[in-house]
Amino acid sequence: MEERKEEKPKYPEQTLVFVERRHEYDDVYTYVFKTEEKVKYTAGQYGHVRVSGMPEGVRSVREFSFASAPHDALVEFGVDCRSGSEYQKRLQSLIIGDTVQLFKIKNHMTWPPVAREAVMIAGGVGITPFRSMLRDKAQKKMSLHTSVIHVSGSGYLYGEEVAMSADEYIQTKRERLPESISLVSDTHPTAHYYVAGSPLFVEGTLELLSEKGISAESDSFKGLEEI
Repeated sequence: MEERKEEKPKYPEQTLVFVERRHEYDDVYTYVFKTEEKVKYTAGQYGHVRVSGMPEGVRSVREFSFASAPHDALVEFGVDCRSGSEYQKRLQSLIIGDTVQLFKIKNHMTWPPVAREAVMIAGGVGITPFRSMLRDKAQKKMSLHTSVIHVSGSGYLYGEEVAMSADEYIQTKRERLPESISLVSDTHPTAHYYVAGSPLFVEGTLELLSEKGISAESDSFKGLEEI
């Protein structure tokens, strides 16, 4: 009888060990993990994170953008926990040494192949992939001018770090976003544009950019607060 070969999972899982839950502001936290084997990913990507111990019938997987960069020793995710979902409650209950599973790493944002300027427009926790990219840029010493527009109704996640790593950093409110986009687009009309945030934020921002004749890479994150 022919020996049956065990099928390998389509997306091999990697174990992340919980190290720290760092409170940023309001219900926003940075979750920090370590690994035995270095996680292979590209700045701007996201991964699927599975937690154990969820109630029966409740989805145990969520997508999170990496807030850390590929060269960092630890893996970090910026998370808005205000929804109070069963998944968020499970994250909040993690203690040091607990494990989660990471798999199916995919692209959100990628560095532009030609443009020498990049404009990143983030809504709230949508700043997470841009933090990863800015850390990557610094580590690689890339000659790329970066402008960041960060829109928030309360705190500005990673604001101090972004202010130091980006060439231009604008903190603003939702009602002032059109003014900020006009300012940056007039100065950097040929830049590569990115937008990240809640679905409503991304949709509205893409419309504002379209009025300026600008297209952008974009991604929306379900569960983020609307701004």
